[in-house]
Amino acid sequence: MSWTPPQAICQALSLPAPPAQPWFPQPALRPALLLPSHPADPDWASYKLGIFICLNCSGVHRNFPEISRVKSVRLDFWDDSIVEFMTHNGNLRVKAKYEARVPAFYYIPQANDCLVLKEQWIRAKYERQEFMADGKTISPPGNREGFLWKRGRDNAQFLRRRFVLLAREGLLKYYTKEEGKDPKAVISIKDLNATFQTEKIGNPHGLQITYWREGHIRNLFVYHESGKEIVDWFNALRAARLQYLKMAFPDSPESETPLPLCPCPGSRSSGDPICSPKPGLSSEALDWPV
Repeated sequence: MSWTPPQAICQALSLPAPPAQPWFPQPALRPALLLPSHPADPDWASYKLGIFICLNCSGVHRNFPEISRVKSVRLDFWDDSIVEFMTHNGNLRVKAKYEARVPAFYYIPQANDCLVLKEQWIRAKYERQEFMADGKTISPPGNREGFLWKRGRDNAQFLRRRFVLLAREGLLKYYTKEEGKDPKAVISIKDLNATFQTEKIGNPHGLQITYWREGHIRNLFVYHESGKEIVDWFNALRAARLQYLKMAFPDSPESETPLPLCPCPGSRSSGDPICSPKPGLSSEALDWPV
């Protein structure tokens, strides 16, 4: 026997299903969504994980059939066994299981963030299971070294450059020569911001690094072929920034420490503090998402 939602799920949850109205429990019973800024009444669900998701995230989940399978709450048929699985799981339980130990530096994407952030969050959570209670404790990334493709100053050509992050010293360096000893730039973490700018850079993994140098704003436009690698770099910068902020504000609880870096233009909720512009300069001049 099979039913078509919302009636099947409503019956399983012992909830009324008014005909002509979108199905969803009362606000107190609604599942806690896994990404901030989700719509209140999602029309999609991952029946393999047992969670409700919005339309945008359903597209991301469809890309990973090995870890997630998607159905429409309103349009697809639901077998009794799937309905039972959904009622015994749900967003709160799944969140408690897979997000038990998310490090403070790790960015949790919002609904309007770029695709690479969502994809890597889903993979880190469900595929690699990095944040489960019985998993290994995730230490701050610390120092990091690797190659990124950087856009040249005078043209649109991207060149392979070596980047070195020294977390304890609070410095990011990059080199024009792979084995060079003298860096092209040395950037202080306290003066650095990073945002994913996929359209501006013309790459789905494009990251813009903005910093101060000799009283001027400088930008580095970089990307990596691997979505995991570029997101790992972003979170490593966040971790280094968070370490600096803890030193700058030693008496502030970790939960009240200012947000290290803002990932995408417009993704930050109002009131989230990030790297503040220098006095006298507007946010437009900085091209920072403030």
